[in-house]
Amino acid sequence: MTTNRTKLFTLLGDYPCSLPIKQGKVSSDLVEFEFADIKVANTGFKPLVREAKFDLGELAIVTFLQAKAYNKPYVLMPAVVVARAQHHTIAYNSERGELKPADLAGKRVASPQLGNTQDIALRWWLRQHQLAEGSGAGAVRVFPLSNADILGLFARGELEAAWVPEPWGARLRARGGRVLVDERDLWPDRQFPTTLVIATQLALDRRRGDVVAVLRAHLALTGRWKANPAAFARSANAEYGRLTGHPLEDTVLLEG
Repeated sequence: MTTNRTKLFTLLGDYPCSLPIKQGKVSSDLVEFEFADIKVANTGFKPLVREAKFDLGELAIVTFLQAKAYNKPYVLMPAVVVARAQHHTIAYNSERGELKPADLAGKRVASPQLGNTQDIALRWWLRQHQLAEGSGAGAVRVFPLSNADILGLFARGELEAAWVPEPWGARLRARGGRVLVDERDLWPDRQFPTTLVIATQLALDRRRGDVVAVLRAHLALTGRWKANPAAFARSANAEYGRLTGHPLEDTVLLEG
């Protein structure tokens, strides 16, 4: 007997917890995924929010709140994609000596993208330390840049500090950076969600059972990761390296 499976157009990044689903190693009898050809989920956030392009997807909590404020037709699901303090550091250039928050006044600090989770977290943190942002004398100059550009400028000493996601934080530290802020220290029990599962209201209204099947598969994968995080990460990284030709270095993988 053949079961007709519903297909959901899905945005999901490449992580140890998601690659088995994307590679078909974990599947459902009820639902089939059509994954967008996107490895880094945040590159798909704009079409997700502005065009309602996906039935199901991964979305940063800050981006979801912005979408909600503009009445976009997405519903937050009780499932976390990433919750390991994925954007947990302000790293600073150690060649300039020890840095304290007040020392950032008048300095160049980078974030990965204007209005994204790290950018808003950085600006909130600056305000908590009574540090003005802008181009005036004594203000912190915040530059939204790509992570790759941040790494290059940081290595050349053209940035004082940067608030970056992993594995970029580990890469900065591998080049002599030191941690000024570990974001986990800013949250109760050092835990908080990074990206979560969302679904369109239309998908929930018409295909609620399919969405439930997705959440069950997500929970099963999470259980496998919890049972042996190191082995799960190594296995996923090996496959990631096979697909991209650029596996993460062991030090970055284990620290990130």
